[in-house]
Amino acid sequence: MKLQGLKDSALKRIGRTVRAQETEKRGPEIIANLGDEDFITFGGLLIVGPENDPEGWYVENDMDYNTDIESEYEATWMLYRFGIEKFKEVDGYIVPDAYEEDWPHPLPDYNQWFAKDILSIASFIGMEPEELVGMITSDDPVERGLFYEALIHYWGPDNVDSYPLQLNYKEIHEMLGDEYDEDWDRPEEDEEEEDE
Repeated sequence: MKLQGLKDSALKRIGRTVRAQETEKRGPEIIANLGDEDFITFGGLLIVGPENDPEGWYVENDMDYNTDIESEYEATWMLYRFGIEKFKEVDGYIVPDAYEEDWPHPLPDYNQWFAKDILSIASFIGMEPEELVGMITSDDPVERGLFYEALIHYWGPDNVDSYPLQLNYKEIHEMLGDEYDEDWDRPEEDEEEEDE
């Protein structure tokens, strides 16, 4: 099944799935990394916990297209955060998982904004529409995360978070609880003067 293959390949990209780690590490509880193993440098999507209310953190930086940047210390990271919501399919509509027939508005009013593009998104990522709908209606936050990753690649990250955080080298590392170079903001000239 393509869905399992997509999920497996996404998880193999990093060689592991990190589920509810019990560590004293700072930063978010990481459910899964759907991005590169070197997530800060190459970006991608993290799914952070708790598993009963997961959130997606999509990260990208400007190192690839900003030719004025000479090192990662000068880069800017954009952190897009959004809920990894679960939906359900009712009579061909993709609606909130909590939807009940007695809700006050007609069923089509609850259809999600991306539902009209399911065929196009599925074609874009090489899946059957039914598999894509299966991802967003899954109980597994990793499968739902794969749906959101496809949505981001199709429509862009601004469609999941219109007000992303703009972070520098230190801030992105602190946000993710990673170690970083403490002298990151020190000009190289100062270091050379000390050596003399």
